[in-house]
This record gives sequence, C-alpha cells and structure tokens, in this order.
Amino acid sequence: LVPDDIRLLKLLRAYCKAAALAVAGVGCLVLFGWAFHIGFLTSVLPGLVTMKANTALGLILAAASLWLLLPGQSSARRNQAAHFFALLVVLIGAATLCEYIFVVDLRIDQLLFRDPVGSKGTFAPGRLAPMTATAFVTIGLALMLLDWKSRWGRRPTQVLSLWTGLISMLAITGYIFHATVLYRLLLYTQVALHTAAALLLLSVAVFFARPRSDLAGDLTGHGSGSVMARRFLPAVFCIPLFLGWILLQGQLAGLYGTELGLALYCTANTIVFAVLVWLSARKMNEEYLQLSKAELEIRELNSELEGRVAERTKSLVRQAAVLSEQAALLDLAQDAIVVLDMQNRISFWNRGAEALYGWTADEAIGRNKYELLKTEFSHPLETMEATLLQLGFWEGEAIHHRRDGTRLTVASRWSLQRDEDGTPLRILTINNDITDRRRMEERLRQSHKMEAVGQLAAGVAHEFNNLLQALMSMAAIVRLRAGNPQVATIGAEMEGQIRHGARLTQQLLQFSQGQPIELTNLDLGEQVRTAGILLRQLIPENIRIVVATSPERLSVEGDAAKVQQMLLNLAINARDAMPAGGTLTLRTGSSDGEVFLEVEDTGEGIDEATRTHLFEPFFTTKEQGKGTGLGLAEVHGIVAEHGGRIDVDSGPGQGCRFRVIFPASASESLPAPEPEADVDWSQGTGRVLLVEDQEGVRAGITMLLEMIGYEVTAAASAEEAMAMAIEPPPDLLLSDITLPGIAGPELGERLVERWPSLKVVLMSGYIEEASRASASRREWQFLQKPFEVTDLALHLRAALDGKAPGSASANTSPELQTQQQQSAAPRKSRR
Repeated sequence: LVPDDIRLLKLLRAYCKAAALAVAGVGCLVLFGWAFHIGFLTSVLPGLVTMKANTALGLILAAASLWLLLPGQSSARRNQAAHFFALLVVLIGAATLCEYIFVVDLRIDQLLFRDPVGSKGTFAPGRLAPMTATAFVTIGLALMLLDWKSRWGRRPTQVLSLWTGLISMLAITGYIFHATVLYRLLLYTQVALHTAAALLLLSVAVFFARPRSDLAGDLTGHGSGSVMARRFLPAVFCIPLFLGWILLQGQLAGLYGTELGLALYCTANTIVFAVLVWLSARKMNEEYLQLSKAELEIRELNSELEGRVAERTKSLVRQAAVLSEQAALLDLAQDAIVVLDMQNRISFWNRGAEALYGWTADEAIGRNKYELLKTEFSHPLETMEATLLQLGFWEGEAIHHRRDGTRLTVASRWSLQRDEDGTPLRILTINNDITDRRRMEERLRQSHKMEAVGQLAAGVAHEFNNLLQALMSMAAIVRLRAGNPQVATIGAEMEGQIRHGARLTQQLLQFSQGQPIELTNLDLGEQVRTAGILLRQLIPENIRIVVATSPERLSVEGDAAKVQQMLLNLAINARDAMPAGGTLTLRTGSSDGEVFLEVEDTGEGIDEATRTHLFEPFFTTKEQGKGTGLGLAEVHGIVAEHGGRIDVDSGPGQGCRFRVIFPASASESLPAPEPEADVDWSQGTGRVLLVEDQEGVRAGITMLLEMIGYEVTAAASAEEAMAMAIEPPPDLLLSDITLPGIAGPELGERLVERWPSLKVVLMSGYIEEASRASASRREWQFLQKPFEVTDLALHLRAALDGKAPGSASANTSPELQTQQQQSAAPRKSRR
C-alpha cells in the first residue's frame, strides 16, 4: 500500500469507530431522556417526533455489533457476541413490521417505556416507524453477513447498508424540505430526525467496515476512477441538498416563485458541478503530465542502458578470448580451480576440481557452486562477498561435499576480476584439500583438552577426598566413642558409604584421564555386595533388595568399573519393571567351571517377542515407557568385552532373571581369604607433628590420633610447622603432600635434616601424586585419603617400628574393623 492508501484506511477505520460510539451515545441519551422525562433528549426539538425506546435500544445493539466486528483483536467470542447483537436488531425490526402488516399488538412496544396518548406522529404508543423497522432489518442483516461472500465473490452487506442509507437519506431530505411523505409511510409512525441521522452514520460505517471489498473497494482504490469518485461523491450528496434548502427558504420568504426557484436550483447545480469537473480535469491533466515525463525519463534510461550493454558485450567477447587462452593453463593445475560469474554460477571447472570433487566439467558448468558442493562457511557469505568487493580478494576455509557425500575441509582463495571500467566480472577460486591436516590438528587439540580435563579432575578428586577424609574421621569417632551399639552401627555404615564414594571418585578420575581399561582379578561377590550398597540409595524403600553371594571367592578377570556399571544397569532396569512390594535379588555362583552372577526381579516379566529386541539400542517396552533404551544395550556390550554371554529367563507374569556367565578361562573359584586378625591399635605411643591445610580434615585426624594414643602437634602449613619450637622433637611427621607454599615431601626433607630420627608418613587424596612421591623416598610411608582409623594406626606403627612400607597398604581391608569399643584416654595436643 502507498502512504495515501494507508492514510485513507486509517481515516475510514477512525470514522467507523467514531460512528459506532456516536450512535451508541445517541441511543443511551434517548433512553436517559425517557427514564427521566427529558423531552429534548427524546425529540431533539419541541414539536418533533420522539425516538422510541425500542429504536434507541436497537441503535445501541447495532453500534455494539459494529464495534466488535471492526478489525482489531478478533476472536470467536467477539464474533459470536456481535452476531447475537445484530440478530436482536433484526428481530426488533421484523417484529415491528409484523405488527404493522398483520395488525397485531405483540406488546413489545411497551416493554421499556410508552408514549402518552396523542403524541405527535405516533401510530401506536412506543412503536417504531415502519421505515425505521425496515432499516433495522437491513442493517442487522448487513452486520450478520459482514464477512460472508457468495459463490460469485459478492458481499451482500454493502447493498444492505446502502438500502439503510437510502431510507435515512429520504427521511433527512423530507425534514429539510418539509416533505412529510419522505419520513412517514401513510399514516403510520414517523421517523424521528435523530433516528434518521443515526441510521445514516451507521449505514456509512457498515459500508466501509471492509474498505477493500466490492463496492467499497471501488471507492478506496488508488486508480483514477476511485480518485474521481472520492472527489465527486461528497459534492453529489451535500451540494444539491444545500442549494435546494437555500432556494426553498427564499421561495418560502416570497422572494420568487416556484418556477424561478426551480430554474435557479438547476442553474446553481450546473455551475457548481461544472467547476468541480473542471478542477478534477485540471488535476488529472497535471498527473498525466507527470506520468508522461516519467515515461520519457525511463525511455532515455533504457536507451542509455542498451548502449552500456552493447559496450559490455564487446568487452566480454574480448575477455572471453583471453580467458580461453588462460583456461588451457589453468586446466593443467593440480589445485581445484573454479571460475564463477557474479551470480555464483560455475563458468570454468578444471581437471583438479574434477579429481577433488568427482563432478565432471560438463556436469558442473552452469550450476551454482554453493548448491553443487553444499558449501558450509565459517563466516556469513554476505560478509565474505563484501570483503571481496572491497579488497579484491579473500582467503579462508570452508566445508565442501564431494559427489559421493564425503565432507572436505578446503583452504579457499578468492580473487575478483574486473573489466576496464572497474565493474566486477568474475571470481577466480583456488581450493586445496586440507582435511587430513585439520583432522590431525583437531586430534592434537583434543589431546591437550583431555590433558587439561585430567588435571582439573585430579584437583577436584583431591579436594573431594579431603572432604571424604573429614567425614571418615567423624564416622570413626562416632563408631568408636558411641556407648550405644545402634549408634556404633550407624558409624560403621557411614564408613562403608564413604569407602564407596572414594571408589567412585577413583573410577571417575581414571575415566577423565582417558586411561586404558585394564583387566584385573576381581572378587565377583565383593562387586555384587558393593553394588547392593549403592542400590539401597537408588531403589525405593518399597522394593526389597536381597544380596546372596557365594561363600567361596569367585575370581574373574574384568574391569571393576565396567562390572559395576553392568550391575547397576540391570538392577535399575529391574526396578523400572517392578511394582511396589517387589523383590530384587543379586546373587553369585559357579557351575561346571563357569562363574555367573544373576539379577532377578518379581515384575510382570517379558514375552518372547520382546526378548528378541531386548538388547537393541533405543528399545524400550511399552510397560516401562521411559528411559533411552541404552542401558541393556550397554550391558550387552560390557559382557561381550569380557568374553562372556548373557541369558534371559522370563515369561508373562513370571518375573525376569538375567544371568551373566563368564568363561572358564577368565574365571577361577578360590577359597575365601582368611579374615585378618583384629588389631589392637589403641596403644599407640609417641609424638606426632600433623601438617594439614584443610581445617576440618586437620581437626578430624587430630582426634583420631589422640584416640589412638599419640600426642599431637598440629600445623596448617609447612612454614608454620618449621617455625614451631617443639621440645622434645616429634617422633613422626604426618603431612599432606599438597600444601600451600612448601609441599609435603620438601617439608619432610627439611625436618629430617633437623631431626634425623624423624619418621615420615605422607597423605594424599590423589593416588598418582602419592606414587610419584613414593618413588623418590621409598623408606617413607604413604596414606591415600580417605583412610580409616585402622589404616592410620597400622601405617604409624609400621613407620615407627621401621617396617617395610608395603606391609600395610591404604584401604587394604574395608571389613577390617577393631573390636575395641573403648579407646585410650586422649593426650593433650598442641596447636
């Protein structure tokens, strides 16, 4: 739409809204006048016909319907309300016409108010005029059919609104020229003046409610006919009425007779319309001259453009000859050389491009390069082309696709060629395959990234093990100092959970460093028992967990993390298939030289058709309806890596049992190890210098040392420890390897120089760190965090007695717990 059209549509919409408000306002004022007996509100001027209450109500309903149907926030509810209001208007008019035609009194005229007997121009008290009732029927139908089209594409709404406008215009003309017959049909009730005015406003508003359709579109278009109509129509309606009223007043005043008045009326109309036609013709002539001038300028531009095209054609012919000579040389190049026109169509494709992309020159020439090669750029194409136009060249990388779909990373160089006057002609592109080089660079970046991730994971694992050590110390204190056996049991359970967290931390650290999977000799029963501890945190309390392991030690060659993952996947799969109150059983056993483990549930079971797809990726049963379907597929892969097999025994309503069988060559049934003897570690004697930067860890270890029986001096850093004047000298240094400033091994070296008889035990939450330190000083003891009170006591005693470092390894026996329930009285510690 041009700006003038937009402005016209806005004006028409504003008029429609204003007309709806004005008509509704007139109706409300009339009802107010009837309610409070205010005569000028019901009849405008004394002696004129009153607007009936039903008329006022109908006008309000019609105005509300129009307001709801105007363009805006349209909705089904608004349309339904608008059509309901319009239907009420039709019913009011139709009922009144029935009263006149069939000479009946439906008593709808006195529902609100009633005219007094003998009111001017009233056939029946409170009844609408026949012309008003007819106008209500037509305007109500027009509103109801506002958006309806016939099968010929016509809208009856505009014809109906014109009929309403004709009725109102006749009434208004009758009032102007005192022609009663124009606003009164026979002797029936007359049309009130403000009724006629309101109906005229309403009919025009409904006509232009959809300004771009049918008859209204002929008036609101931007063609010359529409412009002419908009100029003449206001004059056609207003000027004859105005001139006729003036001449009528002169005739009534006796200034002239009827014949002269009629002659003056015709002459005045002729003069006015002649002036209007002359003004419109002059306006259209000016517009025509402007259009002719514009057409002349276009012809001159076309002629100039044709001359430039002819010159350009000659230039292209010359350049084509030069290009044909260069093409022979470019065709011999090994690089992929492609020439494009300014629409990115291929005009040259050398043998190197054929070898690299797989498309022949005949197949490539004429096609869009970026569509042919499915090019992917690292920068927006518009930016690259702008750089090319500005600088004349561009270099960068892109992803191209060969004919067989293979992705290639290419180094691309663009060069823009121009003609003699500087106009861009073509783009020369040279492309080299650098896919292998970028792949090697990516592998190098990934290796550096994995190394950084491993370093980060090591630091996080170290801090997390420090936290676990603080918790382990507190759990040991709770267990050993508890006078209540139940509290002692809780402490023992806490220690077991902390040990499991330490194992998970070590597995996560191993995975993050990308270390290869190593098969080690595993106790299958211990693996099942460990999984059972974790499952008690994952399985709801309303499902019973039973762990039944073989009394013998069942050894298999396997990866502990993989076996744990397999057990958890099977158990969680069983959990999802079981209702509340079910039982989940984990057991181990051996048969015919083979070792197996089983996960059995009491769920609904699996039918034979489902079992055939059970280990496929992304397969889930309808009963479960959740998960990714990767859990059992991962189990199948882990079993295959261990050289085993997995059997499924199930049926509808029979539960499900998964049996994982390890081959005889990878398993061995060994007798269970003898339990280690209880250790009396509560009789430790000596002076210990503890250096630990974590306050919580330092406090927990201090309490453990005092419970064991050692005298403790604690420091938060190596500098603080070296500054202490300890008398008599300590017998043993217990220090964390990672300390702020001076590290633990360096601290040990310096303190051994001061006190040659000093024994050293180093602690670390990172096993690799402890391994590097132990390689330098093999006579020192090393503890991996988190450690238990048993391991702490054994390492300290071994260090003080001068035993070999390997005689008591960290976390050697999680089941090794002292039976001592009373600890020695703690000694005083120095801080």
